[in-house]
Amino acid sequence: MLYAEERPDVTEQLAQGLAALKISLDRSRLKELDVRFPGPGGPAPQAYAW
Repeated sequence: MLYAEERPDVTEQLAQGLAALKISLDRSRLKELDVRFPGPGGPAPQAYAW
């Protein structure tokens, strides 16, 4: 914790991360995110086929 106290950027990132835990999404928003970002399941993009 001393490291985090001495680094304002780390403290700010921690605060933002904790604030993100308070976000709540309704079903329609979750469905919209699923459509836009379907996740794994299909073939990998060519960029990752090495």
